Amino acid sequence: MGGGAGEGGEDREHEPVRMVANIKLDLLAGAVAATISTALTYPFHRGVALIQLEGANPVLGSPATPFKGGFFGFFDAMRQTSHSLGVLANYRGATYAIIAPLLTKPLNFAIKDNVKQVLGFPEYNPKSEFGSFFAANMASGVAAGIVTIPGSYLAAWPVKIAQADLRPKGSRSTGFGHFKGLLGAPGRTLSLMARASPLHMVGIVAYRGPYFGIYDTLKQVNPYKNDRGATGLFSTFVIAQTTAIIAGVLAYPFGLVVSRFVVANAPGVAERGKHVTIGETYRSLVDGHGVVRGLWRGWPSQITCTFASGLMLVAYDEVKALLHG
Repeated sequence: MGGGAGEGGEDREHEPVRMVANIKLDLLAGAVAATISTALTYPFHRGVALIQLEGANPVLGSPATPFKGGFFGFFDAMRQTSHSLGVLANYRGATYAIIAPLLTKPLNFAIKDNVKQVLGFPEYNPKSEFGSFFAANMASGVAAGIVTIPGSYLAAWPVKIAQADLRPKGSRSTGFGHFKGLLGAPGRTLSLMARASPLHMVGIVAYRGPYFGIYDTLKQVNPYKNDRGATGLFSTFVIAQTTAIIAGVLAYPFGLVVSRFVVANAPGVAERGKHVTIGETYRSLVDGHGVVRGLWRGWPSQITCTFASGLMLVAYDEVKALLHG
């Protein structure tokens, strides 16, 4: 009996070590998944970004003709970019887009998978305690997003600015160049962070909660979750796609307003002496287009690109399974 208690004590003593080891593996799995999905889909996402950010900052230039909307509008953005700036311009900001998320996304995944243990959430049964199980997954997803807010700014903002940069070669800048611009004007950058944070946090709750919460929940009730063959992989991919679409629809307006706000006010490319507010950014989208068309500008094209998010979740689970053996 005493031996049993001793074994239990040893297990508890080794628990922090196991948690650290699991976090390291989760970080590596998240890094691999983020790199694969970003490298494969970047030109399409840049096309979507051009539609979203068109006209947000006159200093960065504008297309010869307005970008087309619709589910395949990003192809028009890619075509115009290739015609005026060259094919490689479709990868503008790609290097930074691949490297920078390695600072935030792996941590995001690792926190999401360990926060339930840190906060003392019990292991809820997805069948008999579905509501509690779903709520715990939602909470861990939101926590993962909020903890990494500062890093996500410096990871995402230079990419957005570089994607919107339609200036000819010699006057435009790379993602690393815009990153230096943010660091080179700390006062303006901190002001941007302070003004964007409230709306950004709402967007995190609207996106990260469903993104991780729904995915983790559906993954547990998936009848093919133990199938390591094509059927299991396909079912996981469908769940990931469904999750990414639902989360994207809910959070889209928040991300769009914040992105246009940042691009309009970014150090080095903002119109001299001009400060665009969140309210002005919102009105520029809604005026003349209406709430739905304005706040979901570029959303149809975004839908066709959500397989990147789905691919990231599937790749993360597959890599994690390999690492954990």
